[in-house]
Amino acid sequence: MCDGTLIPTVEKVHELVKGNEAGVWSWGNYLMNSSSTVSLGEGNTPLIKSVNVGVVVGVNNIYIKNESRNPTGTFLDRGSATLASAAMTFKIRKLIIASLGDLGISAASYGRRAGLKTLTYLPLSVAPSKAYQTLLLSDKVVFVSEYEEAIERTLKHKSGDIMPVTPQNPYLLQGYRTIYYEIFYKLRKHPDYIAVPVGDGGLYTMLWVALRELGGDTVVVGVKGRHDSPLMKDIAVKKPLLWDLVESAIKECGGFIIEVSEDDIVEAARLLARTEGMLAEPAGAAPIAALIKASSKFDRKSTIVAVVTGSALADTATLRALTNKFVEVSDIKKIGFTKALILEILATHGSLHVYALWKVIREFRGLRISLRALYQHMKELESLGMVRVVAEEVVEGRRRKVYEITEKGIKAIS
Repeated sequence: MCDGTLIPTVEKVHELVKGNEAGVWSWGNYLMNSSSTVSLGEGNTPLIKSVNVGVVVGVNNIYIKNESRNPTGTFLDRGSATLASAAMTFKIRKLIIASLGDLGISAASYGRRAGLKTLTYLPLSVAPSKAYQTLLLSDKVVFVSEYEEAIERTLKHKSGDIMPVTPQNPYLLQGYRTIYYEIFYKLRKHPDYIAVPVGDGGLYTMLWVALRELGGDTVVVGVKGRHDSPLMKDIAVKKPLLWDLVESAIKECGGFIIEVSEDDIVEAARLLARTEGMLAEPAGAAPIAALIKASSKFDRKSTIVAVVTGSALADTATLRALTNKFVEVSDIKKIGFTKALILEILATHGSLHVYALWKVIREFRGLRISLRALYQHMKELESLGMVRVVAEEVVEGRRRKVYEITEKGIKAIS
């Protein structure tokens, strides 16, 4: 237990045995006892030996654990399977989820599979594609100002038939360590290094737990985003919720953290696509970026596994960033859900003044935004050349600027 986080673990595993059950439940001997198991076929993802990334890093044996092959494109599905199963076992009827984007999609997806109701809190800066996927899967979505507010509001829900879902939920965490079980089972040995995104620290911590269970001495390399932006939202968490545990893991396994920039992860995702034929969103390709930056730390004969997650196909704006067409990366990273919604409203409703735009936005599901914040968004969109002032109107005695979307703005959301 650390800062209220209960870490699921088992006794030391002397011989790893894989079962025939579906999804992560093929490792059911090492997971919680559950009266009902929920699966969408998660896990058992490919461990692919790199053909060309190793040349760039200067290491002969680099393997890519392709977690984008999970049902919603992320390693989180492993945890959502064990979470939903625990919820059914404990007669939970509703999941309350705090999400930066991917967790809401994954947990709501498995909630649907298990017949559970879901309420998801999302920050306004969430990437538009992830916001819309969550809206499709979750019974209710409430947009809040910051991720910290999403966590706070989630934890306020206390009832015997409700389960709060944050990155610290032990039933969510336990599914993650099946990643390392699969790596060890396939390689028949412990790799020298494994590179993973840090995020809130759950994956890093649970790989460390699995290493301890299997008696390994692998060095875990964590990857963090240097600056917060929609493009790096999942890996640029200011204060990971499980940071104390990550620090303990670093000390025990000799691990270290590498910070990467937007340009680093975009180049890594492009490298994967063009040299390995693999599509991953930039944040998910961050471990590849970290290996390139830290290449001097590795011996050429080292065996390294990079955990890659997230599909670039989910977001056309990200694909444009990877191909360097239409919109520059510096513009893409500034377009979160709120700005994309503003552009879409202007594209469908025509030119509007800010007060009229504000009233339209407030009709959107669960979305509340202050006029002051909206004016700031408009100012930023205007500076990006995505909207422009076309007229002024007098409304209730006040002069209001009327905005329309520009060609650049249309390209940003098309």
